[in-house]
Amino acid sequence: MRDQINELISDYVRQNDLGTIICRHCDDIIDTLPTNSVKTKYMVCEKEACRKQEGSASA
Repeated sequence: MRDQINELISDYVRQNDLGTIICRHCDDIIDTLPTNSVKTKYMVCEKEACRKQEGSASA
């Protein structure tokens, strides 16, 4: 029962996440996060090609 409640809460929170984390290289959605308004944050995903681009950009 507790697991079902936690799953319902988790699903509800996920549906109401207004923030989006996007990979700065491939534009894939990495995750969402709860925010007070629509926001977009950029990070680097786990794909090897994106990690290599990030490494060459900082060098």
